[in-house]
Amino acid sequence: MTITSKLTSITLLICLTFGYAFYEKSKIDKMQSSTGEILQVLPEFTMYNVTNNTPISSADIIRGSKKGAMVHFWGTWCAPCERELPSFIEFSRKFKDMGINFYIVAVNDDVKKVKKFLRKFKDVPQNIKFTLDPTGVTLPLFGTVKVPETYLFDNIGNHLVKFVGPQDWNLPNFYKRVVRNVEKSFSSDENSISTNQ
Repeated sequence: MTITSKLTSITLLICLTFGYAFYEKSKIDKMQSSTGEILQVLPEFTMYNVTNNTPISSADIIRGSKKGAMVHFWGTWCAPCERELPSFIEFSRKFKDMGINFYIVAVNDDVKKVKKFLRKFKDVPQNIKFTLDPTGVTLPLFGTVKVPETYLFDNIGNHLVKFVGPQDWNLPNFYKRVVRNVEKSFSSDENSISTNQ
């Protein structure tokens, strides 16, 4: 191979790499610009329960949550999501008697792959629902560009906190932060959540 052909190949490779990077960036920019304002309330959407394929709407999330809800986006195709999920499930266990429900949404995923992955978890708290958004239509509604991302809402659907990227949910500051934000938004003193866990 001559020097000229090597330089041509390298130049072509660099051009293709930059072209692909600009293409991907334009997709992200388009997604971000289509979301408009920063998320303030739980958007209207429908996802499907992984176990029985029943639809779950955003109204169902609010109706089923006494004090609030966490919506967590993930995918079986996302290695950081798979690593994070066990600690997130354990984290949700702390809230099972507090009226905070957890909706774990597999996006751009296949129900068979999700069910196979979830077989690892035998003792799942009752305040968790595993759901599926097979085409990822919910992501732009939330302003999510990549997963994992987690959103906390109060009992009437106001957005309280967004957690971007994988987290170590076993750290005590996450529990305290969720409790503090839910208590701040929840007006009833008689149903106050204890922070002593």
